[in-house]
Amino acid sequence: MYAEIYQTIDNIWSLLFTTGYLTQRGRAEGRQLKLAIPNLEIQDIFEKQIMEFLA
Repeated sequence: MYAEIYQTIDNIWSLLFTTGYLTQRGRAEGRQLKLAIPNLEIQDIFEKQIMEFLA
């Protein structure tokens, strides 16, 4: 599974959703979900580590 994470950006978003770093907000539109950062602790992690990884 870990090797697949780096194949496409979509896999990273799926991993973040599956692990709870992103949560679903609102209704799904087709095959896409509206995602949100669930709390300030995760937002801090996202801003400091995940965005650095994606940059």
